[in-house]
Amino acid sequence: MSLKATDNSLMTSEEILLVQDRLKSLGFNPGPVDGIMGPRTESAIIAFKRSRGLKPRVWVGPQTWQMLYEPELP
Repeated sequence: MSLKATDNSLMTSEEILLVQDRLKSLGFNPGPVDGIMGPRTESAIIAFKRSRGLKPRVWVGPQTWQMLYEPELP
């Protein structure tokens, strides 16, 4: 995964698809799961980060990626 700390510019469309699909499965609406980092995907990332106590910034860094894919607690 090509993660950069301050933006999503190095994310591939496949990585964006993975993030969108995961956000959707967790109940955060990223809009169309199309591999494009659009405003609804950005809003879903921010909502996810807020729900996990992270700073509400739009980029997906290593910490956000890890939290997206950690096992859900009961």
